[in-house]
Amino acid sequence: MKLLTKKGYLQIDFLFVLLCFFVIFSFVYTTYSQRYDAQVSHLETREQQEILHQLCNILSTTPGVPSNWNATSLASTSAIGLLEENTSNVDSTKINTFFNESNFLEIYNHYNLTSLFYGKLSNTSGSVMMSFGEQPPTNSVIISSKCFIKNTSGLYQLELGVWE
Repeated sequence: MKLLTKKGYLQIDFLFVLLCFFVIFSFVYTTYSQRYDAQVSHLETREQQEILHQLCNILSTTPGVPSNWNATSLASTSAIGLLEENTSNVDSTKINTFFNESNFLEIYNHYNLTSLFYGKLSNTSGSVMMSFGEQPPTNSVIISSKCFIKNTSGLYQLELGVWE
């Protein structure tokens, strides 16, 4: 196949093959990039869900390390837990410390959260008793984890979440 005719023009079949190549290449590229972006987004969502689930589990099942973390600096705390030592009840002073707005950024940084972080403590009827962080707008994508905790006065729902 000659690329140039006697007069210097490209043959029409070469142009057709070149056009087909660019169309197929563009189609494959856009399809792959859309799938790749969706997979990366799903992976990030899954990682954030796992972090929130682990955080909720640690908060609701341990007293923390050290167990008096609420009386010390959060910087020297390796794990935050809400239980009283040697019981299955939540310590109200730990709850107050955890929901203290000034501790919000330290908790956010301690667990390497990458989105906007919020927390809510609600009673069993759904009324919010304590919260920290910006509450997500209704049209945002929310990733959250919920767990139940109890103390001597009743059962409560702890919700931790991130949103974009």
